Amino acid sequence: LLTLVLILAVPARGQNTELPLKAGDRVALSIAGIDDKDAAQISKVYVIGDTGTVNLMWIGLVKAAGLKPSELEQSV
Repeated sequence: LLTLVLILAVPARGQNTELPLKAGDRVALSIAGIDDKDAAQISKVYVIGDTGTVNLMWIGLVKAAGLKPSELEQSV
């Protein structure tokens, strides 16, 4: 069973409010349930590019801009 944990690495923008992600935002990705060596390779901070995507190892380009953090977590 794979478990995804998505942690925003940007300053809090509001209390209990999820704002859509945008180019330049940083997101930290951590995946549990896989080999430690593989987890160490994929678990890192990613920057949302100018095209609004992040390039995730083994997954490829994922649209992130315009999504709320919880939506990105579900899509991955």
